[in-house]
Amino acid sequence: MEWAVTVPEKRIILYIGEHGSTKKIGNSHALTLMKKVAEMSRDCSKIEGVILSSCLVGSHDDALEAGLKGGAHWVFGYTRSVDFIGSAQVESSILATIARSGSDYVDDEHQIAALFAEGLKRFNPDWTIGDGAKPELRNAVRLVVRGKHKKTACEATEVMTQLAW
Repeated sequence: MEWAVTVPEKRIILYIGEHGSTKKIGNSHALTLMKKVAEMSRDCSKIEGVILSSCLVGSHDDALEAGLKGGAHWVFGYTRSVDFIGSAQVESSILATIARSGSDYVDDEHQIAALFAEGLKRFNPDWTIGDGAKPELRNAVRLVVRGKHKKTACEATEVMTQLAW
């Protein structure tokens, strides 16, 4: 299967939403899907990042890192089972914050984390958005980043949550 991104927009955020588990997004293996995302983003420098709106996929380290081996600079996801309405609110706030920003926020990891923190700070960090152990919002979100001039991905969740709350 060949992937092509041919849209006139200058900035693209990929939004992938489906029921998830630690290894799957819908019927797809998370790692395989994120490798395809990386391949597609290598060919399209417009792709800034990926929102994985799927329960538990944020816990899949290999998949998140694989998604950043192309041109994307961040992957945001959930480490818990989350409710649809709550996750949609969080993602909408983050997307609105990104839309108001310039594209230069992807230049370094701290700027990316700070932008996500801006989108998250509207919410109570103790909000029960998920299921299972530690279902609070602060424990359910995950951000992995790769600054524009970096070759490897790094964890940015703690910086993001500290800046947000």
